[in-house]
Amino acid sequence: MLSQERQEELAEGEEPSTTSRDVAERWLSVYTELTELEDDVIKSVKDRLPRMSPEARRETERTNLPALEEDAKRFHARLRFWRQRLAEL
Repeated sequence: MLSQERQEELAEGEEPSTTSRDVAERWLSVYTELTELEDDVIKSVKDRLPRMSPEARRETERTNLPALEEDAKRFHARLRFWRQRLAEL
């Protein structure tokens, strides 16, 4: 059983203890999509920073980027988990 904190990191309907390859493949696909999206968004924001006003750039670097990078970190961790879980099944 996962701790409450770890459970909250899961997507709705995600069940890490599944014994179904189909379910594991589905979550692998979901987290592949999410990591690709988040990585693209982060790249887009970083590419735009040089064209922003100093104030907007500072605020983006202070608030937006850290939040996006934290989400990306979590999505990459879940992707690694589902790759490993699928290999175990």
